[in-house]
Amino acid sequence: MEKGNRLPLPENRLRRSLRILRPLFWWLILVLVLYGIRTHQRLMEQTRLHFAVTLEGQMPDYDAAATFDAKPAFSGQLISLGSHTFAIRHPKAESFSTNLFTWYGGNNFGTIDLKRAKGTLVIQSSPRAAQITIRGPEYIKTLTNTSGATLVVPTDRYEIESRHAFSGQRDDAVVSANGTSFVRIAPQFGTVTIASSHPNTSFRLAAKRGDVRVNGELPTGFGELPIGEYELTAERRGELQNKTLWIGTGQTNEIFVKYEYGAVTLETDPEGATVLDRDNRPQGITPLTLLELSAGNRQFTLDRDGFESTVALVNIVADQTNHFATNLLSRDYIAALRAGQNYFASGHYDEAAEAASEALKQKPGDPPAATMMRDAMGFSHLARARKNSDQGNFQAGITELKAALESIPENAQAKLLLADYKARQQEVEEKEAGRLAEQRAAEARRTRTTELRSRVNSLSRAFAGADSFVQHELIATNTAKAIGPAIQAAMRDVPPVFEITDYSSVDQDRFELKAGQKVPDGFRHCVVVGGQLSVKETLICFKVIEFQTPHSASLLGGLVQAQVTTESDRNGERAARFQAQVEEGVPMVADRIRRAIGQSESSR
Repeated sequence: MEKGNRLPLPENRLRRSLRILRPLFWWLILVLVLYGIRTHQRLMEQTRLHFAVTLEGQMPDYDAAATFDAKPAFSGQLISLGSHTFAIRHPKAESFSTNLFTWYGGNNFGTIDLKRAKGTLVIQSSPRAAQITIRGPEYIKTLTNTSGATLVVPTDRYEIESRHAFSGQRDDAVVSANGTSFVRIAPQFGTVTIASSHPNTSFRLAAKRGDVRVNGELPTGFGELPIGEYELTAERRGELQNKTLWIGTGQTNEIFVKYEYGAVTLETDPEGATVLDRDNRPQGITPLTLLELSAGNRQFTLDRDGFESTVALVNIVADQTNHFATNLLSRDYIAALRAGQNYFASGHYDEAAEAASEALKQKPGDPPAATMMRDAMGFSHLARARKNSDQGNFQAGITELKAALESIPENAQAKLLLADYKARQQEVEEKEAGRLAEQRAAEARRTRTTELRSRVNSLSRAFAGADSFVQHELIATNTAKAIGPAIQAAMRDVPPVFEITDYSSVDQDRFELKAGQKVPDGFRHCVVVGGQLSVKETLICFKVIEFQTPHSASLLGGLVQAQVTTESDRNGERAARFQAQVEEGVPMVADRIRRAIGQSESSR
């Protein structure tokens, strides 16, 4: 074959074909890459986190906090491929956490039921409570006749309400997860027993501060009474007795109410008169013996139809029977009415009312007698009001004026007096309140002074012969809290020094000190007690006890100790030294105390 007509070789044709197909190949790769990217995007749109949260099967009151790789997450959000950490937390539940590997498509955890976080609540009550109620947002429980309980409860804040026989209290507790909270209920109580000398005696017991109110019949007794001051009122047949008592912790108060009675026999001629007491309550028909009357003056009215009423004034003596006898005088309506008019005109209003009352008995509903009765009672109250006012008893005057205005409501004089007496009574009450306050302060001072003096004597009895030495007192204007350490330092540091054997600060307002000092012939003991009497006054009580050591000799190698008399004993020198020791002790201690007082006051 000729050179100019040679056919192309197969290798060259292959290269030419590849060059033609190369753009198509790159185009195919590009299409596949774009398809892969699009498919990835479409599948990533479907790669989401799905979950729901419940708290022990119930929807929680507020949303739980979900995190995906420590970032806030929510159900249905898009997530990336790979390894992740998914967690859910709720303030009232145990946390949920898991590691996972995500791929294309949905990652559904379904419903995640969190367990409620719990802790332990320990309640202790001494004495036993009648009822204890535990309340929380999700928990409530009531215990009866209980000394407490140990409860596993949901974490939360709880209110614990306890009730005893006459009191109650509230406590709060916060229970944390896997923690233990303690509530201790320990109220302070006392006991009282009350008896009466006679049956059919009722009583009221009321705390002066607090809500304790008890009433009933005697005898009786109560436990679990809150400590404090109580007012006891016993009543028998209208007679009241009042007592104030203090209920202390762990104490049993025994109260006895004693009634003392006498008797009276009332006789009239003729018989058959009705006996009325001071309050016009019928007591019986004469002849009549009334028993169990309280001692003192009694007033009875003897009344019988057709006869003038007679007032019997009897002085009842305990354990005796008194006698009263009288003749009843007959009267009619006219005489009674005339007598009433005369009494009223002369200003004897009580007698006028009595006469009017008798007239009304003869002629019930009679207008003139009724008017006289009403006016006499009103002016009688008015007169008693003036009398009480003259005696300084404005409260009784106010009571009388109110009673007067019930009978004569339009009386201008009674109205003016009522306004005036009320103003004066207020002044009296204010003065009395001030007097009582001063009296209480003085009594507290006397009580405190007695306590301090008694304490010095009590502490001094530890030393032989202490009762032979006189107790002394000083007054300081500084507080006991400041003076106590200053006295201790003065006794300890100023030569000749004392050895402090005991010092105690009983409270902010009192201190006690015991010190000793070696002297040539013996020993000197000192007891100091200081206490606050008022804000700017502290009482310091002290006693100095001197002791002289007797001369002794050791015999038989120390087996026998014998007391010997020396020349100084015989000529009185040793007695003189002891007298000098006694005369030196009190001024020395008093000087130390005054110096300490001055230092403590200058440092204020």
